[in-house]
Amino acid sequence: MSSKKTKKDPKKNKKKSQKKGHKEAFVPARETGLLGTAERLCHGEIAVEDAELERFPNRTLVRRYTIDFTCPEFTCLCPRSGFPDFATIRIRYVPDQWCVELKSLKLYINSFRNKKVFHEDVTNVIIQDMIDLLDPHEIQVVGDFTVRGNIHTVVTADHVKKAKTKWSAVTPSGPQGDTCSLAQAHCQCRLCDCCRLLCVFDCTFDSGREAKCRI
Repeated sequence: MSSKKTKKDPKKNKKKSQKKGHKEAFVPARETGLLGTAERLCHGEIAVEDAELERFPNRTLVRRYTIDFTCPEFTCLCPRSGFPDFATIRIRYVPDQWCVELKSLKLYINSFRNKKVFHEDVTNVIIQDMIDLLDPHEIQVVGDFTVRGNIHTVVTADHVKKAKTKWSAVTPSGPQGDTCSLAQAHCQCRLCDCCRLLCVFDCTFDSGREAKCRI
């Protein structure tokens, strides 16, 4: 007895799978194939290329609070070898008038993936861009890079905004020897408004006539 093997028709199998309710995944067509150089960019790639940090007003100004971000999928390129570097970026800041918008931060972090940049520059570029955008009370950026060549690199950058001092002419009236602990006054008879409210002048009253700064 002779047995004949029948070949399976792929078209019939496709029709059967469609009848069963299976759906094929949509894959966007490439203009030049997998090995080509000119490909149509996806919307995510375009968004990353056009990434720009955005901000919105801080709506809670009655108190200071801390915001923490962790970006565990950071990647960039080594400027010397071109090999990819990987890191976890941690951002902690105390907002003043502005907060960073999260989607813009995500795209901004992803925009480093094709940039050739040293570990030290990554951290300092990020913190400077955040300072220029937000002018926060405080900010810290930590770049915790994956081990390469038996070296684990962690780069930390910190920034604290200097307090803006308002000066006004006043007439000291305290007894001789009255002192305070805050070093803010730098000339006679001109004391810091905020320090005066807190009664913490770093001056010595001399017979009630003039304030001599200790600095």
